[in-house]
Amino acid sequence: MTADEVPLWSRRLRTAREAKGWDIPEAGEYLWRGLGKSVRRDSARRMIDNWERGRHRPRGRNLRTMCQLLSLDPGSLFDGEDTRACTSSEDEAAHLLITLKAEALDLATWAERTNVGDTTVSYLAAATQRLARDYLSKAPAPILAEAAELYRRTADLLRGGRQHLRQSRDLHIIAGQLLAFLSWASSDLGEPAAAEAYASVGWVMAEQAEHDALRAMVLTAQSKNAFWEGRYRQAAELARQGEQYAPATEAKVLLACQEGDAHQALGDLGRAQEAQHRAQTAREAITAETEVGGLWACGRARQANYAVGVHLRARDTTSALASVAEAHQAYAAGELWAYGTWAQICLGAAIAHVLKGDLDRALEELTPILALPSEQRLATLVNRLGEVDQHLAHRRFHGSHAALTLRQQITAYQADALTTKAITTGDQ
Repeated sequence: MTADEVPLWSRRLRTAREAKGWDIPEAGEYLWRGLGKSVRRDSARRMIDNWERGRHRPRGRNLRTMCQLLSLDPGSLFDGEDTRACTSSEDEAAHLLITLKAEALDLATWAERTNVGDTTVSYLAAATQRLARDYLSKAPAPILAEAAELYRRTADLLRGGRQHLRQSRDLHIIAGQLLAFLSWASSDLGEPAAAEAYASVGWVMAEQAEHDALRAMVLTAQSKNAFWEGRYRQAAELARQGEQYAPATEAKVLLACQEGDAHQALGDLGRAQEAQHRAQTAREAITAETEVGGLWACGRARQANYAVGVHLRARDTTSALASVAEAHQAYAAGELWAYGTWAQICLGAAIAHVLKGDLDRALEELTPILALPSEQRLATLVNRLGEVDQHLAHRRFHGSHAALTLRQQITAYQADALTTKAITTGDQ
């Protein structure tokens, strides 16, 4: 179409736009905003270009919005024009199809865009799994720093752009796993409020991804936090809820153990023993490895540690020490060693020996725990040592120099325990 063939109304639009001092991209930006961003930016620019070339005619909301932007009267824009050829149903249908074709192509381009590659997603998933393993044997401070960085990177990817649906789901799962990890670690550091906050957001990620294994992981962290805050009934309920989501992996074993631990703390030995039985049944029904593993797995040593707590609640020191021996055998057979679980096993053995009145054997079990460096003195271990101290305070040990010495060592240990303040200040 030559310049002379361009309709008068098209030339009126162009003249009004130029009078505003706008080029077509600028006018397209204003139109895009005026239409409430209901079309693509590129589509708004193309519409103006097509109108000014006389290829298509503005109608309805597009006409009203463009005229408002250019201070034109929609009713007089087409004065003096022969509009009969432009008002037929065939022309309307053709205009609609042409417009939708451009928008469909825009949609395809948008859908194929992503701000993350599969390699990055795979790296984030592998790094999250490695953190869960490293946390079992290394000091928390550097691992927490790495977890925080991985979480920020994952969250930035989710917030700062768009991904394919599969990638978006994977990133939600990874973010949820990192939040569950941060929740668990916060509880270990004596920060229950932070632990609950992380878990709550982790649950949102699990819901968005519709991922049952992640739901079970988050509930595992929440049950643990509730237990160490003394909310034993809620801890049992959360663990039981998690069992409903957990796949046939060690994750289900761990949740059943947690439920049993909460019931023994409530003094309900019947339910505690029933949960321990379900844990064993779950182990025998395992069909796959835990998705993340490490912190979220439950080997035989960890399961035996939970059994120690149930036996001690029943004052069955013989069975408790048998479970301690079972745990050490599992480690000797090559099971992944975790210093937190190992320390809890030693503390359980110490309590059993104290209950038997054998302070020498109790000291043997406590010595390696009391020698742990401050960066590994988790709040959960401090709380368990408090149980040992309570038993040593019993009147049967009044006047015992050995009991007094142990209690002094426990007090010194607790004074030098790991805290988030120590981590943030570098005082380790």
